[in-house]
Amino acid sequence: MICTFGGNDRIYEGKDGNDVIYAGPGRDLVRGSRGADVIYGGAGEDRLVGGAGSDVLSGGDGDDTLRTRDGVDGNDEAYGGPGKDTIFADPGDRVRG
Repeated sequence: MICTFGGNDRIYEGKDGNDVIYAGPGRDLVRGSRGADVIYGGAGEDRLVGGAGSDVLSGGDGDDTLRTRDGVDGNDEAYGGPGKDTIFADPGDRVRG
């Protein structure tokens, strides 16, 4: 598990395997790894990228950008939360704004 606190954080890649990442409040950039990752953006304008594997992204409050595109149809989930969000997903991925 990776947790950050307030501030503008950058996590370029979780560890290999299945990661849980809590970015906390702020303007964060988080990129998952090859495993099945769960990434929470928290409040703020976040950019979340799932990477390979079956990922779950949750933007939280704020205007977020979520990317679940990994070339595999239907294995990821993206939840934007309150705010004006932009979500890039493969066909069949579960998306909720």
